[in-house]
Amino acid sequence: MARDNGRSLAVKLAVAALIPLTASAVAHAAGRAQQVDPSSSAPAATAPAADVARSAPPIVVLAVQGTVHHRPSPESKWVPAKAGDVLTAGTEISTLTKSIIQIQIGAGQIFTIDRLSRVKIAEALNISGTEKSTLELPYGRVKFDVTSTQFSNDVKLVAPDATLAVRGTEGGLDVTPGQPTNAFGGEFNTGRFDVEFDNGVTGVVTGNEQTDQNNPNPAKNENLGLTLDIGDQKSRDQGEQNFVQNFSFNAPALLNTPTPPDEQLRKRIAETERLFGSTFFSLDLLGSVLTERDLFGNAITRRKYDSPFSGPIKGMTIVQQGSQRILYAIENTFNSSGQSVPVLRMVDISDPNSKWSDVASYQPGPTTPFGETEYFFDALSSFAGRLFVLQGSVNTSTTPGHIFELPTGGFVAGVSPTPQTRMVLGMNTLGGMAAGGDGTLYVPGTVPTWELQYDGGSTFGKSSGEPTLVQTGTSPILLQVDPRNNFIENAWTASNGLTPQSGTQGNGAFSFSDLQQVTSMSFAGGTLVIRGVTSGNEPVTIQYNPAASNTASDPRVVRVNEGGNFAFNDWQQGSIGAGSVPSARDLLPPTGAISTALDPTFAAMGYSTQARLSGAVEMLLRQQVLAVASDPARCLESGALQNLGSILPGYDFQQAGMGQAAQQFYTALQQQNPSHPCLPIVVILNSGCPNCPK
Repeated sequence: MARDNGRSLAVKLAVAALIPLTASAVAHAAGRAQQVDPSSSAPAATAPAADVARSAPPIVVLAVQGTVHHRPSPESKWVPAKAGDVLTAGTEISTLTKSIIQIQIGAGQIFTIDRLSRVKIAEALNISGTEKSTLELPYGRVKFDVTSTQFSNDVKLVAPDATLAVRGTEGGLDVTPGQPTNAFGGEFNTGRFDVEFDNGVTGVVTGNEQTDQNNPNPAKNENLGLTLDIGDQKSRDQGEQNFVQNFSFNAPALLNTPTPPDEQLRKRIAETERLFGSTFFSLDLLGSVLTERDLFGNAITRRKYDSPFSGPIKGMTIVQQGSQRILYAIENTFNSSGQSVPVLRMVDISDPNSKWSDVASYQPGPTTPFGETEYFFDALSSFAGRLFVLQGSVNTSTTPGHIFELPTGGFVAGVSPTPQTRMVLGMNTLGGMAAGGDGTLYVPGTVPTWELQYDGGSTFGKSSGEPTLVQTGTSPILLQVDPRNNFIENAWTASNGLTPQSGTQGNGAFSFSDLQQVTSMSFAGGTLVIRGVTSGNEPVTIQYNPAASNTASDPRVVRVNEGGNFAFNDWQQGSIGAGSVPSARDLLPPTGAISTALDPTFAAMGYSTQARLSGAVEMLLRQQVLAVASDPARCLESGALQNLGSILPGYDFQQAGMGQAAQQFYTALQQQNPSHPCLPIVVILNSGCPNCPK
């Protein structure tokens, strides 16, 4: 089954603000920009010194949503904007209600122009390595994300009553006629910017603070987040006036009334305009506050509940069931014997009067030769109305990374349903999982890296004595899996996408190898949002685009924010589970024998060619072969594990590809040496059987 890797315009809008221009776009834009004399459209300025290098940086439209137009000069006609348009200094941009455009100026300046806005790119110059831009905002709202690259930045946003100056951070400016101009920092604002008002007062914004002329002190503006377009007719041309007057917005009269509206309706209007592009949901760890968030750090509280939870929630997901939106959350409780008993609870977030109710608890069981299976869930996700949980390790299995499906419906009070094992990944999971909306789950984890140490030391460069396996670290892996058919759809490792590129935005020298724990994870607008803790116990938020080409201009690690005041709140996050997803891929039946030496669910797992080429499949199988080897140290020393890479391609897209590859590996070793250290002890004991292991 072919999967659609394309993204909708809305998805591009959500992601494009976080990535730099592609190399081709920059080259094309630069070629167009060089044809323009900046002085013809920029404000008059003192002639520069002869030795000052001046050039026009590219200005490119990244994405458009809704009704947006632009024109190169006041004498020109308005033309519809589209992604890829190349603009010049002097260009004016106009957006109508529920419309957004994102543009990029130069290498590190991204601007998101929101609803009912008029913006003029008054200046765009690269002066001796500094990219200088000035945007004039008569009315509307602009968010900026300015990142230092090979160039420094000098950015100004000019409103009728204020000028905002920034050199490298994120925030925005909101100009509503009849109200004080409001400047605000984004959640990921780790720097500062100044706002000079026309009354001579200067406000300084750090973090996600706000400032305006009446209240220049950001500390006094913490709770002033609501804005309302009062519809000043003088600030719009006739076409925009007609549009505003005819647009329903569920309250058409409000947009042109001078009287204060009902506060609840005012809040609803303001909130619908505070989120950009794709969104996801978060829940605090006691299940009290449900928040909707976008990829730019904006957040809106949607519901508040009386919490029935006694401890931290370990996962949440929202499932669309007809007209209802059911929020499920999981908590690990403990029985009188000290055993973990996860409890699943639900609330209908489409009903403001709905309250939390218990759905099911998962008692220990079933019993295996190693004892009772004890459940301790780390994450919860859903798609197509099906619930899946992640458990890092199970006490009755030596293979980590279990994905269970939770039965939904038909619960009987006092009866504990049994989670159904769907996958055993064979890696140490980090505690996060997110549904991708296409019938797959994203799961980050690690496998150990090993080296040999010898008890006899080293003589003349040669080691002597008995070898011992010593773990030297871990290798990160991100898997995209389909639990319906036990299949690895795709995978990423440090060598093919988990390493930040020069185009990765944010702060901190982050490496996925530093990620020790994932506290929450979501998938929104084609972007994974991963929150966690590093080895230095620093909070980190990562935005990751699996579909990116992973070049410097299109990195998969889109943005990293580590530490600082961007906030590390205790919450679980998850997107709404997709109601309709593609069917599971049809896998080919096995063509060879399947090893019984490995965990049977792991052995039954299949994989795609793309996942194998990432190196992750070989890393997983290599670790499991070592785990069951009769002598792991001598196995590693033998070099036989290198043969796995040449065996795995023969079983792409087959059921039980892992088990078949392991069986072929074992059979070849038996022929060489029936007591080879990589063989499991059960295989060595049965070496008299020519077809063992089966």
